[in-house]
Amino acid sequence: MTTKELSAEQLQVHGYLTSQGEKYSWLELWPKVLAVRLQLIEAIDGLSEEQAAARTSADEWTILEGLRHEIAVTRGTLHTVERLAGVAVSAAARERDPAALSLAELRRELALNGTQFGTLAAALPEDAPIEATAPHGNFGDLHCRAWYIFQRIHDADHVTQFRAIREAPDFPATGREAPSTTGPAAGHGLAGRATIAVRAALSAKHCPRGRVRAGGRAGA
Repeated sequence: MTTKELSAEQLQVHGYLTSQGEKYSWLELWPKVLAVRLQLIEAIDGLSEEQAAARTSADEWTILEGLRHEIAVTRGTLHTVERLAGVAVSAAARERDPAALSLAELRRELALNGTQFGTLAAALPEDAPIEATAPHGNFGDLHCRAWYIFQRIHDADHVTQFRAIREAPDFPATGREAPSTTGPAAGHGLAGRATIAVRAALSAKHCPRGRVRAGGRAGA
């Protein structure tokens, strides 16, 4: 999708992502991405395989399905940033299909991907060009730092999703209580509003069971 084809809500997210990428350096963006990734890891803390696979609504993913989607999107976003910025820190050829990963392996992958975003930020010079863009399937043409901060918004949506699933009445009892840390997805300011706009901009057709299908690769 090109930027000219975006709806008003999609343009709001596009403007947030591009402006944040232009305002902050790589190393200033990194803590913003890391903070939400840590909350995402915390949101699945203590889960059993049974709980991760529990479906609390016919219209909602399980946590396991959401995690596999999250890993696919994170990898795709990382690879897009690498390509646009001209620096590679990951090894795509060695990546396993998220559908084949266990809950424990998915937890590890969340942490690994998070550290890769930090390694990438440290590897890039502050004056790395941001003129080149790649199309996002829902938010138009984004430069490399806009793609980078997009990961924060996508993670925040799944923090909210996983907490809601764990608080559902029919969620398996063991470990039912979700971590209580207040997350940015429900917070205030530009980031909170952009996260809300992400959900408003996307309909069920973009992602199975109505969740955000946020473009795991350029053009997704």
